[in-house]
Amino acid sequence: MTSLVTAVGIASPATANSADCPSGKFCIWTNSTYNGSFAYFAKGSANLANPIGGYVFNNKVTSIWNRTGSAWCLYDGANYKTLLLRQSAGGYRANLAIERIDNKTSSLKSC
Repeated sequence: MTSLVTAVGIASPATANSADCPSGKFCIWTNSTYNGSFAYFAKGSANLANPIGGYVFNNKVTSIWNRTGSAWCLYDGANYKTLLLRQSAGGYRANLAIERIDNKTSSLKSC
């Protein structure tokens, strides 16, 4: 299966924060306060174990922000195995630690 990764942006842990999430993208961070290692997507990724900008996000996602017009789904397991969360479209943010699903995401996509 071809990965749908479209991580068009990566910021270093020292500089990434919520202001880095562009309109129209789905953003992920490794820290619960929307900072840390960061990537954003247009379509998703079938396997976050594949490095994005040299960083592996697999099982390290803690904050998310959906700035797209579509719902997004997070999965525990590569290739969209087990649904963890379906996030509503349009500006929805989540601290996955509060949802008790932080550090479990291995794939994600617009759904």
